[in-house]
Amino acid sequence: MGPKVTDRILIADDHPQTVAACRAALAQTGAELLAAADLPSAAALLRGGLRVAILDAALPGGLVQSFCLRARSDGVPILLLAPPRFPAEALDSLRPLVDAILFKPFDIEEFKQRVAALTVPRAAQEPEQTGAGPGGPRVGEAAPGGPQDLSGMLIAGCLLQRLLGRGASGSVWLARHELLDLQVAVKLLPADLLQWGPQDRQRFIRGARAAAQIQHPGVVQILNAGEEQGRLFLVQRYVEGENLRTRIERMGRLPEREALDILSQIAAGLGAAHRLGLVHRDVKPANILLDAAGRAMLTDFGLARAIGAPDISSVSAIIGTPLYISPEQAAGRAVDGRSDLYSLGASIYHALTGRAPIQGDTLLAILQGVERTKPPAPHEVVAGISPAASALVMRLLEKYPARRFSSAEELEQAAHKAARRDG
Repeated sequence: MGPKVTDRILIADDHPQTVAACRAALAQTGAELLAAADLPSAAALLRGGLRVAILDAALPGGLVQSFCLRARSDGVPILLLAPPRFPAEALDSLRPLVDAILFKPFDIEEFKQRVAALTVPRAAQEPEQTGAGPGGPRVGEAAPGGPQDLSGMLIAGCLLQRLLGRGASGSVWLARHELLDLQVAVKLLPADLLQWGPQDRQRFIRGARAAAQIQHPGVVQILNAGEEQGRLFLVQRYVEGENLRTRIERMGRLPEREALDILSQIAAGLGAAHRLGLVHRDVKPANILLDAAGRAMLTDFGLARAIGAPDISSVSAIIGTPLYISPEQAAGRAVDGRSDLYSLGASIYHALTGRAPIQGDTLLAILQGVERTKPPAPHEVVAGISPAASALVMRLLEKYPARRFSSAEELEQAAHKAARRDG
């Protein structure tokens, strides 16, 4: 009997020395090692099923983003190998699509640990952010003592207890704030972020400090942020419940009244952020938390920046999650609070219909669709959705910001009216 598909590891790199180093490091895994020197060859190997794909960020032959999106839709974890001097803005656009990033030349032991962290048996691993937890709800916990196990570590006075979630933007841990005797969620940014320049660190600290100013029930409270023991961290209030993405996956789609209530609450939270001059830039179902009492709140302002402040990354960098980003984000143009309203509309569209408003098999197709394609109205997708709710969401999805609601406060009022009409 041949090897199982989960015993196949792809090394997609056109540098023989890197391929040889990867093969040597993986020799004891017992997996079948596949190699590809360009993106078409790598994409063809995805069809057979893989345990993990190790991908050169500069692999020739097409769009690396398209490969990552395809691998992500197939549930294949990606370890991205970033060459020296790889542009920071290009890395920013890839970061939401991969599971881990390692810079070349890499340490062999760290490489082994990264691969091991991505090859937890599927029976013990759920997709990223699919359970309960703060901003990155629960996924399969790391085996005690394994490379991911940081339980017992003290970060900023918080004792890490167990892993709640892991993704491209870092890992989230349930912790106990020892001084306050309070349960909190600690987000640890990826270790490869430590290889970024001082401007990248400044962007994180600036975003965290700005987000900490938001005091609103519709936004998860940031308690602390900084760097300790060589790790960038963010401490926030722990929210017990699930995120909107998980709720949609569990229910298929939400009742109209529930979706409108979520829309209203998140709009109120965005209003509080926008009044402080902050744009979230990554509003999506996975970043909308729902607690046991039915309250909705927004988390992960890690991509936020002050409106009008210089963009430390690049004005052309695509930051956000492709299915929910606004047309102006997809085009690399400057954004304001109305971009968040679009992303919230795309999230509620998904909640009402069970599907994202824009469909596509590749990242390029999705970005083009966001810029050019008008999705069918929710009531055309699912019978029974009221014309008022459908019209509200479609106004949020207008391609031109001026055609959307002028503010989160105006949206909140409109959502209240639509909910009363539905009730």
